[in-house]
Amino acid sequence: SIKIDDYLSDLNIKVKLHKNLDSTIQRISQLTQKTNQFNFTTKRYSEEQINEFIKDSFYNVYSLDVSDKFGNSGITALAIVYNENEKLWKIDTFLLSCRVMGRGIENALMFFIIEDAKKNHVEYLLGEYISTKKNIPAKDSLSVMGFSKIINKNNLYELNLSKDFLFPKYITIDN
Repeated sequence: SIKIDDYLSDLNIKVKLHKNLDSTIQRISQLTQKTNQFNFTTKRYSEEQINEFIKDSFYNVYSLDVSDKFGNSGITALAIVYNENEKLWKIDTFLLSCRVMGRGIENALMFFIIEDAKKNHVEYLLGEYISTKKNIPAKDSLSVMGFSKIINKNNLYELNLSKDFLFPKYITIDN
């Protein structure tokens, strides 16, 4: 709705993308341990495991530093993506801290993943939602972002990357 867009525009939201950045390991591990509400799979990872992902060429670890007119929330969005094969990437982990929920940050994060996948000639992105008592806020996010549920695969969704995916117009990318 118009009012929500106005509200979000007024927040002056800025995001800065980090990819496979060593200095983010501790924070990323912490997010996987603590984040329950907006978390597609609620997988928990140690700093050692995050470090392994960053070093492994089959994985990409994306994180977003989020700030707005009230200050910097720091790294509050995270995705770990596995390069299944040259045509397909699978989202292993996708989460947002509750501090930044409701601002479309998930769309900014997904946009960066999709752009990276397209640069690598990937055709499909696979997402997974594993339901828990606490992650209801993330339940419909994959569908809302244009992913289609894969029939006969309980928790899996796919996105054909030939479709356009728009970056939220009220968020600024901070380089």
